[in-house]
Amino acid sequence: MKKLSAFILTCDCPVFCLPNAVNSVIGYVDKVYVAVDDRTTGPALDWLNEFSKTAPKEFSWSKFTFSYDRGFSGAYNDAMDYCNARWTFQLDDDETIDPDRAKNMRDVISWADSNTVDCVKCARWNWYDLERKAHHPADPEQQARFFKRGVRNQWRVHPSIIAKRMQSIDRSIFEFHHWNRVYRDHDAWQVTNAFYKDLMDRDLKDGRKP
Repeated sequence: MKKLSAFILTCDCPVFCLPNAVNSVIGYVDKVYVAVDDRTTGPALDWLNEFSKTAPKEFSWSKFTFSYDRGFSGAYNDAMDYCNARWTFQLDDDETIDPDRAKNMRDVISWADSNTVDCVKCARWNWYDLERKAHHPADPEQQARFFKRGVRNQWRVHPSIIAKRMQSIDRSIFEFHHWNRVYRDHDAWQVTNAFYKDLMDRDLKDGRKP
């Protein structure tokens, strides 16, 4: 079994977005897996097909069907199972890791194992510009991203984590960056917000507490 894998879920992201996410983890983990929602078309698929021809052997990708019944938690759980590693790191297609933090990924899981932690939360910066001059006033936020085998996600959108012990790692060791406020225009936000609202409405109907 691999020690550390990474997975990236992508749903019709801009072609210039996904390569940055993929390249920021290659070389730092045992396996990089991209799961592509089957509604995705166009440049992103073209890039994946071309990149796969020369990509390192630890890289692979495949299509999956996004299920409204299972939502993001189902996709995350399936991806973690597919990676088949003791630890899995989850990265969104509009996020990146700087090399000076990516090189510490194995130190993060060693720290977690030493402290009987099975889910690690990390600092995430939400930037308004590529130059990193302006970020969300509440940053950095804490996001659960390192999952030991057996940890599960629950609910369709903004999933809850089912773990025995969750703890945050200091951002001087590991942090990452989110670029959705740079990549999405007003129309894209309208579509995204409607999509997330639909999933949350389904969760609330099934008993999720507001």
